[in-house]
Amino acid sequence: WLDQAESALAITAKLARIATLAVQQILRWAERDLARQHGAFPAGLLVVAYGSFGGGELGFGSDLDLVFLFDPALAEQPSQGPRALDGGRYLVRLSQRVLHWLATPTHAGALYPVDVRLRPDGAKGLLVSPLDAFRDYQLQRAWVWEHQALLRARAVAGPEPLATAFARVRREVLRQPREPLRVRQQVSQMRERWRHELDRSSASQFDLKQGRGGLVDIEFLLQGLVLINAAGQPALLDRVNTAELIAGCADAQLLSAAEAGCLQTAHADWLARSLDCTLNAQARVVARTAESDALATAVSVIIEHHGFAETPT
Repeated sequence: WLDQAESALAITAKLARIATLAVQQILRWAERDLARQHGAFPAGLLVVAYGSFGGGELGFGSDLDLVFLFDPALAEQPSQGPRALDGGRYLVRLSQRVLHWLATPTHAGALYPVDVRLRPDGAKGLLVSPLDAFRDYQLQRAWVWEHQALLRARAVAGPEPLATAFARVRREVLRQPREPLRVRQQVSQMRERWRHELDRSSASQFDLKQGRGGLVDIEFLLQGLVLINAAGQPALLDRVNTAELIAGCADAQLLSAAEAGCLQTAHADWLARSLDCTLNAQARVVARTAESDALATAVSVIIEHHGFAETPT
């Protein structure tokens, strides 16, 4: 990245791939280690990535947003060993081991900071959920912002049949018919709440992530458009990466070619600057310029045009 040989999109995709391989290997080690202590147990833990990791656009030093799911058929099945555990306890310990090894300090620092608060019921919820309970939660009790998060979710480690089952649940949840005005209101309200709490912009500085017209604004617009239209255009759900979502929304004629071009330009620019800030150990806040202000304003105009404004009508 330092010699600008690759784009920011390519770099963040590679960082996400490295993290995926790391999680897969750590899960294998954790399964082997737990089997030595408590006996063999069928592979049944699925690690699901959310956020920038799930979207395949991980930055330098970014958290890994993870959710752990398991095959409900294994809940009562004991491990095969002298210190046997029932399936539920076994899988909880397995997920705890994965988290521990990901975050264990070393001479080179911890591998990855991990955040597991996107699981059902957040910090109050169970660390590991059976897939059927996860489905019920998403269909019956989840907030719209949780479905926004689910748009970027993908399985990164665990048995393939369970990953396929998760993908089916994800599509089922996200293809629900939705009332467009309600989605616009809830997405806009949540965005303004985040902006109020997290935006570090000022008259002279622009917050690349949380600022008006920044990265999160683009993500919220795309997520809102997909939630409103996925029931009739399910191909939108095949994409989790921001750049691909912009292209998908343009293909589905939810964005004009000009709007898509503006969003792609802004996303690529803000993402590249964010990587630079992180490598320079700086906050993702940059000096305003006439060019950056014009681009951020253009993004805001698109957002308002599609009804995702502070007070949508």
